[in-house]
Amino acid sequence: MRGSSKDYWLLLGGILPALVVVAAAYLYVPMFISMYLQVSSHLPPQTALLFAGYRWLALLPLTVVAAWFAWPQPKHRGVASLVCGVVVSGVVLSFGWWAAYQPQLILAAIRAGSHGP
Repeated sequence: MRGSSKDYWLLLGGILPALVVVAAAYLYVPMFISMYLQVSSHLPPQTALLFAGYRWLALLPLTVVAAWFAWPQPKHRGVASLVCGVVVSGVVLSFGWWAAYQPQLILAAIRAGSHGP
């Protein structure tokens, strides 16, 4: 699988955001797990899913490499891997942020509603 140097730079540009997401997950998710430990049986499903599966995010950079090898048009492989890396990383990062902060947002909404008019 030969490609131009531009394609390899684009591949790297797709792998880097995936690596940032993996590093953020391994850095921050354990902190949230310890923070929510006392209420772990009452977590929203998305938060429980994040906590149970964040270690699988180590495979995220492989999706970028898979996009590189699976793309049918060799001259567009670099762009495909870049788009895959940026989009998938953005989606996973957004989901992770939302799932990690969801219990705090729910608690804030409950507190705001309990004060009454």
